[in-house]
Amino acid sequence: MKLGFFTQPVHPITRDYREVLREDQEAVILADELGYTEAFVGEHMTDLAEPITSCLVFLATLIERTKQIKLGTGVINMPSYHPVHVAAQVAMMDHLLDGRFLLGIGPGGLPSDIEVFGNLDLDKNEKMVEAIDQVFEIWAGEAPYNLEGKHFRTSTERTHFPEIGQGIIPKPLQKPHPPIVFTALAPYSKGITAAAERGWRGISSNYVQAHWVATHLPKFTEGQRNAGLPEDPSQWSVAKSIFVADDADTAIGYARDESGPYGFYFSNLMKKVSRGRGAQGLALFKSHPDQPDDEVSVRHSLDTQVIAGSVEDVVAQILELREIIGPFGQLMYTGHDWADEPLSRRSMELMAQEVMPRYDGPIIDSHHHIFWDLEANYPWMSKPMRPMIFGDDWSALKQEYSVGDLMADFEPHNVVKSVHVQANFDITRPEDETAGLQAMADETGFPTGIVAYADLTDPNLESVLDKHLAHANTRGIRQQVYWHPDNQYWRYVDRADFCLSTSFRRGLSILSDKELTFDFQGFAPQFADLAMLARECSNLNICLVHAGMLTSTDSSTVAAWREALEVLKPCENVFIKVSGLNTFTRVVDADIMGIAANTALDMFGTDRCFFGSNYPVERMWTSFGDYVSTQKDVLADRSEAEQEKFFHDIAREFYRL
Repeated sequence: MKLGFFTQPVHPITRDYREVLREDQEAVILADELGYTEAFVGEHMTDLAEPITSCLVFLATLIERTKQIKLGTGVINMPSYHPVHVAAQVAMMDHLLDGRFLLGIGPGGLPSDIEVFGNLDLDKNEKMVEAIDQVFEIWAGEAPYNLEGKHFRTSTERTHFPEIGQGIIPKPLQKPHPPIVFTALAPYSKGITAAAERGWRGISSNYVQAHWVATHLPKFTEGQRNAGLPEDPSQWSVAKSIFVADDADTAIGYARDESGPYGFYFSNLMKKVSRGRGAQGLALFKSHPDQPDDEVSVRHSLDTQVIAGSVEDVVAQILELREIIGPFGQLMYTGHDWADEPLSRRSMELMAQEVMPRYDGPIIDSHHHIFWDLEANYPWMSKPMRPMIFGDDWSALKQEYSVGDLMADFEPHNVVKSVHVQANFDITRPEDETAGLQAMADETGFPTGIVAYADLTDPNLESVLDKHLAHANTRGIRQQVYWHPDNQYWRYVDRADFCLSTSFRRGLSILSDKELTFDFQGFAPQFADLAMLARECSNLNICLVHAGMLTSTDSSTVAAWREALEVLKPCENVFIKVSGLNTFTRVVDADIMGIAANTALDMFGTDRCFFGSNYPVERMWTSFGDYVSTQKDVLADRSEAEQEKFFHDIAREFYRL
């Protein structure tokens, strides 16, 4: 998801005109410096609170003061202009900006602007469509022009002098024209569908409640389908009032103060929209359709429509917003009056530098467990563990964790698919775990994939695997084979060279023949054996679970772990599952998570590493959300494409999800 900037803007009418114009310029310049991708600026000719009278003139002042950001009109009110004004001036702007221009258009929403140009009694939507169609005809055609419409006439037939360029309107730099962007207010708008059919982009206005905004995107993709275009939610943007501060109290105090700039904004907009649109306008501010009118207030709007808090708070609120709305391509940070300039600048900085770098795309959790009917299915939970790898008190783990619990943990974090990895179910009947999981998946959609248990040394391995494969979601096998020379760590097998036995190698070969994957869980001293096995079974995809069980951040331990990983680097069928990294620290340890993830990505590349949580084991020291957030934090400096591969794409490919 990209980050853009949108400002109408709205200022107290008592402020100095020069000062607010300077402030609005500085906001766009700052957005450019911080890497915001686009900035849209509105215009009104008859409103002291929204004092930019020409968005084109205003944007022209920023041509030389911005470097990368695309500048857009937000919007040109088309019924107020002759098509020639728009065609000629936009073409010039597109050239001056060297193609960094976006053309936002609309019919005009401010009643006094509509009245002053004599459009109050006209169908302004009809007039807007005629105007933009003539603009397109001018750009697509050649002089002399002779365009006749209901509202506008364009002609240079009598004065055309091509030898000297007279009677010819310039064309834009971008071909066939700059991208066209429109704004959406009304729920279920047919206009959204019509605009999408023409290949235009859209922006949901920031003062429209999320449940109404959720109706915009389906109408948009409907239009794309109607026009034979691919459905592309990335072409839809959502504007929101956002305020981020270094601490939550500061953010809440500033953004939710009715006498502050955000309070002024909603007070001003609610009066305008309610007066201009009546009950229909007031409905846009309701948090649910049946909300009584007397409950709609500035206080209510601030509480329900402003995203505010610390970085962590804002990330969570944006994810929640997307859960309501669905996927969209760009979040538009709405510009407000800088009542406190340092805080306002800091908010924009935090938004660009700390909120947005957090990966917020789809996640596949490639390593989790589900526990049900503990006494019957998980005998290990009733026994003491030696050594006590989870510590003396692991009661937080010894409780049921249903598929419903899993989905509740997943929901706020955009986890779209998951892989259950065998959880030491009663080994006398491992196929029962797979059958139970498949029934859950058939009912709920989770887990999407199943890594089942089998003893690879079992002479009847093929029969066991066939029982697992009778269930559609079976993707692989895990047999825990870890062994460490230091007995303070868990030894799951009785000797260091267990995996080199003839029977185990035979088992791996059978997995390969049946196109199953293998989850290898072992310590650094076992990596050389894994490399040998991977070369022998080059058609078998293997993942090293929990990034190879890094036991601490001690420099010698990390060095030995890294050295051991090097032997796996040439094995292209070995992948690294970065999961369950806090077992040995028993806290959420950003250091160990960062070392494991970044080492894996740097050493093996972005096509061989992927994410897993190991939840609910990690529940003993953290929440699912904190685990995911910490993993995102340590990868925040990586590109969006790298993060998307890590959190989603590679797991999907590895487990064929």
